Amino acid sequence: MSRTLRRYVLVLGLVASLLSAAGCDVILPARIEPITLRFAYREGVVAPDQLLDLFEQRNPGITIERVELPRFNNGTLATRLRAGEIDVFQDSRDALGYARQGLIIPLQDPLPQEWEEIRDDFYPGSWEALEVEGQQWGIPAGLDLYVFYINMTAMDALGLEMPPTDWRLVDLVLFADQLNFPDRSASPTSGPLFGFCTDPDGFDPLIFIYMHGGGIVDDINNPTEVTVDDPLVIEAVQWYSDLVNRYDVVPDITQVRRFYSRGFAEAAVVGACGIWMGWFSNRGGLDTPYKWTSDWAILPPPQDAEAAAMGEVDAYYVTSACEEQAAALELIRFLSGYWEASGQKLPPRISVANDEDYADALGYEIAEAVSAFPRQIIIVPAVLDPTLEQVGGALITTINRIVEQDLDAESELMELQDQLRYTLQE
Repeated sequence: MSRTLRRYVLVLGLVASLLSAAGCDVILPARIEPITLRFAYREGVVAPDQLLDLFEQRNPGITIERVELPRFNNGTLATRLRAGEIDVFQDSRDALGYARQGLIIPLQDPLPQEWEEIRDDFYPGSWEALEVEGQQWGIPAGLDLYVFYINMTAMDALGLEMPPTDWRLVDLVLFADQLNFPDRSASPTSGPLFGFCTDPDGFDPLIFIYMHGGGIVDDINNPTEVTVDDPLVIEAVQWYSDLVNRYDVVPDITQVRRFYSRGFAEAAVVGACGIWMGWFSNRGGLDTPYKWTSDWAILPPPQDAEAAAMGEVDAYYVTSACEEQAAALELIRFLSGYWEASGQKLPPRISVANDEDYADALGYEIAEAVSAFPRQIIIVPAVLDPTLEQVGGALITTINRIVEQDLDAESELMELQDQLRYTLQE
């Protein structure tokens, strides 16, 4: 041992002795234990490997173990959750059902203060859609919107210009009329072309009700009163019925099934619809085995009294088996800043959805439509009160009858209001 090294050893020994004699403990640097997070996601829904690699590079003490789940098999996820084999996962709102089983944890308490800085960047309504009985169980991971699709193959064949992103209901009627060739002999395409493919036995009429400023109840998240007799609801339903019975731009579903056994869903796939509605995530047929045969474009809902859109949200969840909740939340916050983490769906943060790189990935035309999407997103509660389901079912049945029999919307909805008036108070 050299003279200099011996001198350092003696000095250090002396310092340690003095500290000990003074009643002080020698504090060594804390040892940082490595962390492993088991992150689960659906095959074909997202492809997060590159982002997870980047997270590991920026957080060298954390390793992400990838757990790829079958896309359409919920049993695998449930089995692995019960076995305690997952810490964090990304899934639909169906996963909120695991809260009652104690397999996921509420997040309002472990969320650090820094989340408040970015929460306002999320689309309004996306966080609230992940609350159950006042508790926050998930953090938005991907937003889906019900959008309008335009058959651009038919538009080009007819020499029509694309409607602007700020189009209105009158434009919808106009373009649906120009794209309406139910007689295949006069159609610009190889088969019949139906102006506007919309089914009253589903989601579509509700969208027009809320776009017009109406609502089937006073508060969809905390309903206390049925409001199907609201003049705005009546006007919206009458207008929807007139699409079929006055403007003649919506075909009868039985007529459509003469050509396409699966109805409007198949007609849209094969290019037989001029305009139709569907989820943003299914553009071009991304979410089904069937790819669309026609060129298409996306538009936000046409403008009416309210700038609103119907939506759905996927989320990140933290499991009760997770021992590193802070690291799990840090991973979730990291992923929320990248559009790639949302897969086919829209990033739930507005700044990310309007990012130039995301616009390049989508294509200019789709990105322009995305930038025009309403900020008000109406998302039906994940856990519906049975009485609210009863109200919705009765309304859809009534709208079907109004459309099929060309009945007066006001008298039918006033009668329905009398039938349902005390439903939510029972």
